[in-house]
Amino acid sequence: MTRIFHPYDKWEDYKHGFYGGMDYPKDGTLELYASLLKDLPRFEAALQTIISEWKYSCEHNLTHEGMNRIAYLGQAACALVYNVPHNVCMGGYNLLSSEEQQAADVMAQKYLDLWIKEYYVDPKKVQ
Repeated sequence: MTRIFHPYDKWEDYKHGFYGGMDYPKDGTLELYASLLKDLPRFEAALQTIISEWKYSCEHNLTHEGMNRIAYLGQAACALVYNVPHNVCMGGYNLLSSEEQQAADVMAQKYLDLWIKEYYVDPKKVQ
């Protein structure tokens, strides 16, 4: 996969607060993230929106094979739904049972695979 870069001002996740500051209030944020990951239909709807509407964020982040793209999708879903920065919600995953973590991971993997199949265009192959 060829890595695609875009300037941050085009990133849809940036516009939804994904990269917010460390001073963001943390009270209840982990629980919000955990509740989103547990609610698979709601999580799936957020993932569908991300892969279909966040062109620049997906290209920039999902073509980076060295990062945890599953975690990115989960945290991006939290930013989409709640406008919460990734750095204050990511610990919410640890509030899930191992079965809930696995279900959320499978859902995110499904949408990563779908994005690659349906939306990724290798710039090296475009004429």
